[in-house]
Amino acid sequence: MNTGSQKGFSLLEMFMTLIVAGVILGIGVPNLMEFQRNNAISGAANEFVTAVFAARSESVKRGLPVTLCASADPLADPPVCAPTGAGTNGGFVVWIDDANPTQVDAGEAVLQRIQAPGGTIGVVMDGGYLALGSGGFARDDVVVNTRMTRLLYCDDRGRRVASGGRSTARLIQVLMTGRAEVLSDADLIAARVGGGFDCP
Repeated sequence: MNTGSQKGFSLLEMFMTLIVAGVILGIGVPNLMEFQRNNAISGAANEFVTAVFAARSESVKRGLPVTLCASADPLADPPVCAPTGAGTNGGFVVWIDDANPTQVDAGEAVLQRIQAPGGTIGVVMDGGYLALGSGGFARDDVVVNTRMTRLLYCDDRGRRVASGGRSTARLIQVLMTGRAEVLSDADLIAARVGGGFDCP
């Protein structure tokens, strides 16, 4: 019978390992969750910007007006647009606009349907439509006082300053040229919100 010493972990070593693992998890898990939430909100904002670029490209390529509108149910047939964008939470439709610029009419080709991002992500916008002329430029003459110029993507963190001076929210500016840009710098966003246009 072998009576030599047995190898293994002592109780003290096991407790020290658990403590170190707990500290690592305590630091790492919140950072990973924050990283995932930042990626989700950036992804939602980038999806909208991609839709604007696609709409602009189609209007130039086809030489026809293209409209992007906010919709609470973009998968409906036909989808229904929201004049102010209120309550849509990031659902959008892009279509070749042959007739009525405020609604998708029968026979008009729907180019893209974007569902709301879901989760805790919501969108505040200053208009429900972006009508692009055949040259790709935004048109103000189509739907009075409803042209999208700013969209603010927020989640339940609101608009607070995160690491590196970046905001937890994402602001999209839509220019008259039909181009869109995403801002994540907290100071730049703070300078462009207010007067009812801000995260809830």
